[in-house]
Amino acid sequence: MTTIPLLDIYIATCFVGVVLVWPFVRKARLNALRRIAWEQVSTDSSTSGKSWPLSKGDIAELGVYGGFIAAEYAWCWATIDPDVIHAAAFSSSPTINNGFQLVQFLHNHYDALSEVGKRGFADRLVGYVGEQQAASLLLAQGHVVQVAHTATQPVWDLLVDHHATNAKTITDIGSIKAEALAHGHVTYLVPDDAHGYAGGNIEVLHGFHQSAAESAVHHAIVTTHGETASHAIGAHLPWVTVAVTVGRNWHAVKQGRDVSVAVNHGVADTIGKGGGGVIGAKAGGALGAFFGPIGALIGAVVGGVGGALAGGAVAEEYKRKPLRQACDTLASTLNEYGSSFSHKLDEIARYIEAPAIRMKQALRRLESDAALRTRRPMWWIWPDFRTVLMQESTAVGRQQLEQQEAVSKKLLRILDNASQTSKYTEVGLIMMNTPEVSELIGDDASQRERVLRAREAVLYHRKQLNPAFAPPT
Repeated sequence: MTTIPLLDIYIATCFVGVVLVWPFVRKARLNALRRIAWEQVSTDSSTSGKSWPLSKGDIAELGVYGGFIAAEYAWCWATIDPDVIHAAAFSSSPTINNGFQLVQFLHNHYDALSEVGKRGFADRLVGYVGEQQAASLLLAQGHVVQVAHTATQPVWDLLVDHHATNAKTITDIGSIKAEALAHGHVTYLVPDDAHGYAGGNIEVLHGFHQSAAESAVHHAIVTTHGETASHAIGAHLPWVTVAVTVGRNWHAVKQGRDVSVAVNHGVADTIGKGGGGVIGAKAGGALGAFFGPIGALIGAVVGGVGGALAGGAVAEEYKRKPLRQACDTLASTLNEYGSSFSHKLDEIARYIEAPAIRMKQALRRLESDAALRTRRPMWWIWPDFRTVLMQESTAVGRQQLEQQEAVSKKLLRILDNASQTSKYTEVGLIMMNTPEVSELIGDDASQRERVLRAREAVLYHRKQLNPAFAPPT
C-alpha cells in the first residue's frame, strides 16, 4: 500500500490555497493602487452647494423691520388711554383689562355697525370716558367719589361727597338744561370747553374737556383699524432703515467702499427699503384689519417685509447702474479690440486647436507605454504602482482631452460666428485672456490698454457694490 508523505500533502494544500485566494489578493491590491493613483492624477475639485437669494445680513435686516412693525402695533395697543379701557369695561359685559382686549372688543362690536350705529356707539363711549375723567379730576381735588355700580344707573352716575352728580361730556350746555331743571337735586358737571352758560345746578368742571374724551375714543377706534400704528410706522421706520444702512455702509467703508458711494447707497436704501416697508406695512395692515387686530398685525408685518424687499430690489437696481454702464463700456472696447483681429481669424484658430493636438499625441504615447507594461508576466503576478498610475493617467487624460476639445470647438464657433455677424466682443475676450497668442499674432497696444482701463472700471464698481469682492489677478 502506497502512502502519501505529509510534506507533499502540505505543499499541495498551500498550492490549492494560493490558486484560490491569490486572484482576490491581486484584485484587492490593484483596487488599492488605483485609488491612490486616482487621488494623485485627478483634478476634479468641484463642490456643490445651495445658492440663497438673501444673505444672512439681509435676513437679519428684514427681521428687524418685521420686529419693529410688530412692536409699533403692540405699543399703540398698550398706550390706549386707560380711561377708555375702564369706560368700555364699565359699559359692556366682555372682560376688558388692557388695550388689546379693547381693540378686539371694538372690532367685534363697532366695525359691523352702520354709520349711524357707529356714531351712536362712539358718542356713548365718549360719555363713559368723560365720567372716568371727571371722577379722576374730582379725586385729585380731594373729593370722595363713588362711581355708580352699573352703566344704566338713572339720573346720576357719580356720588361726590355723597351728593348725586351727573358728568355730561357734551359740547353744548343748552342741550341738558331741561334735564337739569327736572332734577334739581342733582349737580350736572360739564366740560370747560362746552358752549353756553352754566348756572343753577349746572357747574363747569375745570380740567374736564369733551375734546379730550372724544380724542381718546377716536384714538382707540383708529387703533383698531391699524391707522395709529401705520402713522407711527411711517414716522419711525425710515429712521430704522437709516440706522441699519449707516451701520452697513460704515462697515463697507472700512472694507474699501468710497464715502461718496456709501452716502449714495445709503440714500437709495433708505428711500427704497424704508419707503417700500412703510407702504407695504400700511397696505398689509389695512387689509389685515378686516380679520381683527391680529390680522392687522400679521398683515402689516408681512406687507412691511414684502415692501422692504421690493423697495430694496429697486434700490439695488439703482446702485448697480454704474456697474452696468461700465460693463457696456467694456463690451464695446472688447468689440473694437476683437475687430482688429478680423483678418487673422484663421491664424487664431490654429493656435486654439494646437493644445488639443498636443494632448492627443501625448495621450497616445502614454496609452502605448501603459499597454506595453501590462503585457509583462510580472503584471499578472503582482501589479506595480507605476503601471496603475499610468493607466489612471490615461483615463484622466481622456477626460481632459474631451474637455479641451469641447473648449476648442466652442472657441472655434465663436470665431466662425464673429466672421458671419461682424460682432467681435467674444473674440476680443479670447485674445485678452491669451496674451501670448495676441502677442505672437500682433495686436494694437492702445486698444488693449483701453480694454484694461474698462476692465478696471468694472472691477472698481464691483468692489463698490461688494467690498468683500476680490478682483481676479
